[in-house]
Amino acid sequence: MRRRAGGRAISYVALTSGTVVLLAGECLRLVDLLAPEWWPGLGSAGLLLRTYAGGYVLVLVGFLSLMHDLGKAQAAARRTVSEERDHAERAHLEETKLRAVLNCASEYCIISCDTGGRITSYSGGGDRILGWNAAEAVGRMSLAQLLAQGQGPAAEVVFATVKTYGCFEAEVSLLRKGGDVFPALLSLTLLKASDGRPTGYVGIIKDIAVLKEAQNALRRERDFIRGIVETNELFILGITLADSRITMFNQGAELITGYVRGEVMGRDFIEALFPPETRDFVRQRFKESRTGKNGLVGQREYDILTKSGERRTIAWTYTASLDEAGQPCQVVGFGHDVTRERQMQASVEKARAELERANAELERVAQTDYLTGLFNRRQMTMLLEHELARSRRSAKPFCVVLMDLDHFKGVNDTYGHEAGDAALRHMAEHLRSRLRGSDVIARYGGEEFLLILPETDIDGATRVAEALRRSIQETPAQYNGTRLPLSSSFGVAGFCPGQDVQVDALVRMADEAMYSAKNLGGNRVVTWDRVQQGEVGPSLVSSKEVQNLQKRVEALSRQNHEGILQNLFRMAQDLEAANPYTVGHSVNVTEYAVAIASEMGMSPAEVLVVRRAAMLHDLGKSTIPAEIIWRNKPLSREDWALVHQHPIVSVKVIERLGFLHREALVIRHHHERPDGRGYPDGLSGLAIPVEARVIAVANAIEAMTRDRPHRPAVTLHEALAQLRHGAPQQFDSQSVAAAERAARKAGNWPLPTKTPAPVGAASVN
Repeated sequence: MRRRAGGRAISYVALTSGTVVLLAGECLRLVDLLAPEWWPGLGSAGLLLRTYAGGYVLVLVGFLSLMHDLGKAQAAARRTVSEERDHAERAHLEETKLRAVLNCASEYCIISCDTGGRITSYSGGGDRILGWNAAEAVGRMSLAQLLAQGQGPAAEVVFATVKTYGCFEAEVSLLRKGGDVFPALLSLTLLKASDGRPTGYVGIIKDIAVLKEAQNALRRERDFIRGIVETNELFILGITLADSRITMFNQGAELITGYVRGEVMGRDFIEALFPPETRDFVRQRFKESRTGKNGLVGQREYDILTKSGERRTIAWTYTASLDEAGQPCQVVGFGHDVTRERQMQASVEKARAELERANAELERVAQTDYLTGLFNRRQMTMLLEHELARSRRSAKPFCVVLMDLDHFKGVNDTYGHEAGDAALRHMAEHLRSRLRGSDVIARYGGEEFLLILPETDIDGATRVAEALRRSIQETPAQYNGTRLPLSSSFGVAGFCPGQDVQVDALVRMADEAMYSAKNLGGNRVVTWDRVQQGEVGPSLVSSKEVQNLQKRVEALSRQNHEGILQNLFRMAQDLEAANPYTVGHSVNVTEYAVAIASEMGMSPAEVLVVRRAAMLHDLGKSTIPAEIIWRNKPLSREDWALVHQHPIVSVKVIERLGFLHREALVIRHHHERPDGRGYPDGLSGLAIPVEARVIAVANAIEAMTRDRPHRPAVTLHEALAQLRHGAPQQFDSQSVAAAERAARKAGNWPLPTKTPAPVGAASVN
């Protein structure tokens, strides 16, 4: 009973003793009732009372003690139940946390197996790695089913290894649910009971397919780089910064220096390769590199001595690597033998200087009048076009003044042509001394002079012309002590902002005004306004017969020019037609260039120059061997030297055509760059004609948006982005901005191949 109910033994002893005492009292009373004579006085009230009292006391004490013990036992039982419940809840929480951690480890699949290899638990990472979920794997699959047969250790080998060494960790080939085989890292550990008896296995599976591919790619890249370094013709050298010792010396270095690798490895490279007079300087540079003063990357040219004692010039590009402390520890140098290039460069620079002097003289001769040193008529026409475009952009007026010496034939007839030449030279100096530095003077005809007065209205130009007329009359020319009195007639025409007038019309108006002055007797100034308003009589120049004759001559000249241009452009098209990658190139470049020039606000005459130059910009390529132009691999230095000459060849072809003088200048410089790194003359900034800068941008757009053998075409958006990136070093910023605006307005950029449009003096949109 005590074992079933609990409580201390003393409590049960007290209860039992009390019960026995109470039974004894009952027995005494019974005996007293039945046989009082047996034991007189046994049933007395005092004895019975004491007996009952003692029994009840013992029973009460035992009962109270038992209740106390039972209360303590129940409290202890409740505490035990509570502790067990708390322990179960904590265990459940820990199990939940562990399962959550295992399921969150998506890079791993964590499994457990019984001693037979059957899966008993399976983490959530298995869904991604193996393809089976826990419901499909637990209790239904074994580890042996995951191992690819014949492509790694079998399940028996894996379990045997675990039993022998306690664990297995190696790369294995596993099967995915779909049947794909992939490399994985398997870690398997034996689980044991407290008595050492095996109870199962726990394993971790990691998919290493990406890691293996990265390792293979790294290995391939390392082998590729090693191959490049070893077989490269560049001089590749590795040097320690601490003591300047050679640690790498490739085949290119052997070819250039004549040394074999074993002769220089470990040697001080300054002592081994550099001339004595430069060694101290190079050592100082190395010292600065060790302190980081020179930076980690740099370029430099040094002379070295080969094994035979020959001096070679090497252009170095070097980079320093850092140690774990972030300090420079080694330098790798990439050298290129530029000895012949420097020798050729010196020769080219000398020839270039001589050519520049010759070109300057030729340009001066082409632009100026041989007798007076003033601009000639052709150059003045170009300057007039530029001034008209500038005035349109700045919204400021300018005037054209045409001056003719009166009765000049009489000077020649009376004093001789030498005297006439002296008078013309006197007139040139007289005009130079009395006009502003911004004014332009040209000898326009035999005894005609044309003046451009920028930012000057009609009234101002009239005052200037009147002052010149008086000073010419008051300052006779001198020839061999003879005074040659002169007078002159002036015609003045002006351009006002917003006026729709062309250069040839301005000159014609000034010419008509000048002839009107002559018709009035000469030695006077007449403005076009007066002629137009009928204040002076018309001149012969302004008659309808002369105007019709001028139109007929201009039409004949235009037709002849157009024929020449069409023949030249047909030659360029025949060259482009030989390769599908360039068909229509010049036509597309022309379309882009005209759109960009128009967007920049160029005058129609300037746009016409752009159109003609763009049509003929690649004409010189017809002289370059076809195998160089269409080669599908990088060109050599010699090949590039030929390619860089094609603008000069183009100019040589058309320079004898006087009507293409400006176009020839644009074609020559359409491969120049604002940073001076272009060709053929290395011009920079504003020294490059604006039309050439426009064609350079158009040419780049057409080239980038067209498939080539060595690269696919890019989109127009990408091409414009590259142009922005290349400005202002490679491309003119204003031309690039205009190209972007024009592209937004156009609906056919990039352009398809088109049939060539006429290249003559057609209308310009």
